[in-house]
Amino acid sequence: MLSAEWLIGGAIGAGAGGFLLEHVSTRDVLYAASVLPLISAGLLVVVFRGYTETHGRSTWTEGDLRVERERTGPSVVRVLLVTAAIMILFQIGFAGETALLPLLVTIHLNLSAATAGTALFAAGIFGGLLLVPGGIASDRWGRGPVMVAGALLSAVAFGLYSIAGVFGVVIGAAAVRAAGSSLIWPAATAWISEASPRRRHALVMGLFGEFENLGGFLGPLIGGIAWSIAGIQAGTRRRGV
Repeated sequence: MLSAEWLIGGAIGAGAGGFLLEHVSTRDVLYAASVLPLISAGLLVVVFRGYTETHGRSTWTEGDLRVERERTGPSVVRVLLVTAAIMILFQIGFAGETALLPLLVTIHLNLSAATAGTALFAAGIFGGLLLVPGGIASDRWGRGPVMVAGALLSAVAFGLYSIAGVFGVVIGAAAVRAAGSSLIWPAATAWISEASPRRRHALVMGLFGEFENLGGFLGPLIGGIAWSIAGIQAGTRRRGV
């Protein structure tokens, strides 16, 4: 649910940003966007005012310690390595889609920035709405099968992007991609969270997050290089540009 809120917020921002860029200058849009983190900081102060964390080792029972001992060891390393590899590949695709989807709409399809913002809005809304069902599917049918299904759907989505000639196909591909992401993200996150030892939970999740960030960095870079070599030129030559 938290990830869904994050995606929906990004979708709203993309849609609003695309609309505003059609009516006001880019500088004014960036000025307005710079205020939003300050509002977020103010909300955090209000929400966490007076909050203290009382959890500590003294509250652990013998059962907690037994579970802690069982969860530490090579299995944690194995799960971290597997989920890290999954998230790097997932984030490369996800970040590459976010970076290249506006180019697909504006350059390949010759549509407006507002339409590109609409495409990102649709992709984010689809992802936000499907994350909770994706998490339920992971709980019901298991992490592994659900992640495999998500990977197959993501591959189909990128195939649809590659042959998209009209805006409707782009939206359909975004929906399929969101369905695949909604199966991968909750399952991988739950798997590593469940395998993490309680005393090192924040450390393990931090390492997991670093692999997510690495994939998010490599996605636009790899996608941009690949499309600059072939995709954008091919799309513009067909239109005689």
